[in-house]
Amino acid sequence: MNVDTRVLRYYVAVGEHLSFTEAARHLFVTPPSLSRQIQRLERDLGVRLFDRAGRELRLTEAGEALLPVARGLLADWRRGVRQARTTDADHARVLRVGFVATGAGGLGGRARAASAVPVRRSRRRRCPPPCRRTTDGP
Repeated sequence: MNVDTRVLRYYVAVGEHLSFTEAARHLFVTPPSLSRQIQRLERDLGVRLFDRAGRELRLTEAGEALLPVARGLLADWRRGVRQARTTDADHARVLRVGFVATGAGGLGGRARAASAVPVRRSRRRRCPPPCRRTTDGP
């Protein structure tokens, strides 16, 4: 059985608010679609998670047992995503752009001074392709 984290968030919200209307408002979804998702979750699990009596909503014993587990799963998922993003950011590539000013006369100083100023589009077109070549350094 596959349960989407979105459905777990829906279940936790309904379990905490004990109201489809309030949970739907919190989740920015409509109450009928939220109710359908919870019914589908109950059907997939083969247990009732909520007792519905008119407008009153209560967690069943199974719902009480599942709620802290679902909260933990969502917290673990958020931690895992955060860790993955942090790890990926640690290994991000760095693009280094350089040039050799030897034999260019005063070009080196002018190039350094111009590097703080955006290059106009017309100058970029006149620059031959080797000026734009970049390499992925170590």
